Amino acid sequence: MQIDLVNQPSATAAIVRMSRGERFVAEPGAMIAMSTRFDLATDTRGGGLMGGIKRMFSGENFFQNTFTAQDDGQELVLAPALPGDVAILPLQGGRLLVQRGAWIGSGDGVATKTTNQGLTVGLFGGQGLFWLECTGSGPVLVSTFGAISAVDVDGEMIVDTSHVVAHEDTLQLAVTKANDSLLGSFVGGEGLALRVTGRGRIWLQSHNPTDFGKTLGPLLPARKG
Repeated sequence: MQIDLVNQPSATAAIVRMSRGERFVAEPGAMIAMSTRFDLATDTRGGGLMGGIKRMFSGENFFQNTFTAQDDGQELVLAPALPGDVAILPLQGGRLLVQRGAWIGSGDGVATKTTNQGLTVGLFGGQGLFWLECTGSGPVLVSTFGAISAVDVDGEMIVDTSHVVAHEDTLQLAVTKANDSLLGSFVGGEGLALRVTGRGRIWLQSHNPTDFGKTLGPLLPARKG
């Protein structure tokens, strides 16, 4: 299996090139185009009713699509709903935590389930209470609003809320103030932030979709009728 990213970083799509028998699991609606020799199956990927419901809490769909190549040289083109970047996160027996709605798809050797980062991070961390946990081995495709960058943490760093896309489970997230004083944090426009500690990799998006919506909303004409 080979994955190539095109049109980076503002309108990225992923081209998944597969050989006979290889499988790729994707979010419903992510497929732009595909070769004719794919078998497509839609189900809950062994999670049953509860597995599908739990995925909905992490911003994903109840069902997942599994694309199985019936011949060599088959191509599957995927893209996220929002404009922005796509990253290929290699998973080799570890555990990745992916923010709400960012997962596009992954190799057949990757299992996904809903988890949470704790009540405080969930309510105030900007990513929502529920995340998607990825385990196993294989590529994981995630989408971002804006460009994506990978940062290797060894110790600690401060990240603005709503900019975390995914991180390795060797890192811990906690809500903190961006400034020494709570008043200074909000007056300075940063408010709360996330303190990331440990040693591992974190993926960040350059733009905040929530703030973008708040900025764009007042500029749109009022809906008539």
